[in-house]
Amino acid sequence: MRRHVLGLAICISLAALMTVATAQRSAEAEQLLQAATHAEIVEGDLDKAIALYRDLLSRFPNDRVVAAQALVKLGACYEKMGRGEARTTYERVLRDYADQPGAVRIARAKLQELTGPAPA
Repeated sequence: MRRHVLGLAICISLAALMTVATAQRSAEAEQLLQAATHAEIVEGDLDKAIALYRDLLSRFPNDRVVAAQALVKLGACYEKMGRGEARTTYERVLRDYADQPGAVRIARAKLQELTGPAPA
């Protein structure tokens, strides 16, 4: 009986630690997103913002909400610079983050802006 209780206590402790670790990683991803957005909008340093968005995507690919937002913002940086990567970045949102409706909506609108109105 004691082993069973001890095993249960260990399982609960591990689950709690995993929850805390996940929350910390998510907070770190959010902070990196904010830093990249600050570089983009406040500092006007698109190269720095792009590097930060890419870093976020490589370090936190499983934080789907933040990663999808980062891709949309990365696409916007490319768009501001007139780079063709904007289109492929928005397409990646549609392909890889279809479960993120806000990011998908923005990516679709941006793609439509880039391609122009559909032919009649």
